Amino acid sequence: MRFMSKDTEPTPWWARKRVLGSALAVTALVASGAAAQASTSGGFFGMDGHRNSANASYAQGSGTGQGYGGQGQSGTTLTGTSQSNTWTWNGQNYSWNQHTWAWNGTGQNRFQFRTLVDRADPTFNQILGVNDRGTAVGYFGSGEDTKHPNKGFLVTSPYQPGEFRNENFPGSVQTQVVGINNDGTTVGFYVDAAGANHGFIRWQGRFRTVDFPGTTSKPSFNQLLGVNNHNVAAGFYNDQAGNSHGYLFDARRGRFIPLQLPIQATSVVATGINDAGQVVGFLVIGKTTHGFLWSHDELTLLRLGNHTNTQALGINNAGVIVGSFVDAADHTHGFVRFGSGMVRRVDAPGSTSTVVNGLNNRGVIVGFFTDTRKNTLGFIAHR
Repeated sequence: MRFMSKDTEPTPWWARKRVLGSALAVTALVASGAAAQASTSGGFFGMDGHRNSANASYAQGSGTGQGYGGQGQSGTTLTGTSQSNTWTWNGQNYSWNQHTWAWNGTGQNRFQFRTLVDRADPTFNQILGVNDRGTAVGYFGSGEDTKHPNKGFLVTSPYQPGEFRNENFPGSVQTQVVGINNDGTTVGFYVDAAGANHGFIRWQGRFRTVDFPGTTSKPSFNQLLGVNNHNVAAGFYNDQAGNSHGYLFDARRGRFIPLQLPIQATSVVATGINDAGQVVGFLVIGKTTHGFLWSHDELTLLRLGNHTNTQALGINNAGVIVGSFVDAADHTHGFVRFGSGMVRRVDAPGSTSTVVNGLNNRGVIVGFFTDTRKNTLGFIAHR
């Protein structure tokens, strides 16, 4: 989907001035936009989902930092730092901790891969989410021109050609299906005839447009990128400057929850949420993109590879995080970060770039890769 390397994904015909179909491309857009920091005022989301305020602020505390360490594969050391902070909300101070993890991206795969391609377009497929039943979602079509629009699909085990089923928002020009939960609720986004991006959720068999009420971009730009088993979805909208703002959408209550992180960032994109309410995504500070985990008043920043572009793209109920990072040679690799802190690099066999976009609670990961012929192919893999 949106998470393709900027050197392999063309800008679609319907968004020459904007970007869709690649989170790395989205990051390039917001990093080169207005330099103003994102506001820390406004409501914030506590993990109980109930705290909201129009007057929140944060201040860095003077707590003593302590080192974090853990073993990556092949003896690679995963290093980190920690600092204590205070967040002031409605005149009261709340403690939160910030951790930063760094890893150089060395090591080898320990996954068995299977390529998943909808024969409607064997040259461009991305698998973006998978539930515990093994149903995977994604889309085919590069979006490069009117002959290759993005078209969403679901595919069920055993993943034969006849198991691919189209899923597109009614009346849309293009659709990407990005996430699916165990009840079969799906989320993603679609493009209308005017070129606007809209988030959507398909819940209880019905499609619903989901656009954050504070969206100010022209045309509108919203995307939903993940959903948990409580039907709470994670996504973002863009403002007039092209900067992104993460939010959650509770489908059962019809409620939008702004994701206000206690850190200054130009843009914040929420990509996934698990059943415990842990949220992952990526944020931009200066010209650097960091993956993040926001968990019960603890913010963890992920900096992998050459530490310039790391994106956390999915999380399961065990706290396992997947995503992508860029190395010193500007190559994109997938990663899996386990709850213990161990990180494994993921490269699909024969790939020139790999992105891990989703996972389930059974150790199955999904994503896409670019092969040597510059085709984009979806995959499903397990250890």
